[in-house]
Amino acid sequence: FELNRLINVLGLSSDRLARWMAVLGLQAKSPEPALSDEVESVLKARWAARQARDFGEADRLRVLLLTTYGIIVEDGKDGYRWKRATS
Repeated sequence: FELNRLINVLGLSSDRLARWMAVLGLQAKSPEPALSDEVESVLKARWAARQARDFGEADRLRVLLLTTYGIIVEDGKDGYRWKRATS
């Protein structure tokens, strides 16, 4: 809270804050880039196929997401999560 107050009082820019954090050995996490509309569409189509119990199509779309867009899909009881594959 003190650091947040200091940042606000000093009016630090994000670049200056990042440099200060680097001096302290900290690294700011960069925001995850948004998915394209095309990838969002494939994710939704894959989830719809899974809900319809068309597991062959869902698997095909999962492979497409990974090989074409570098997106890993993980299913859970409340839906799915995605993350970018790291090289």
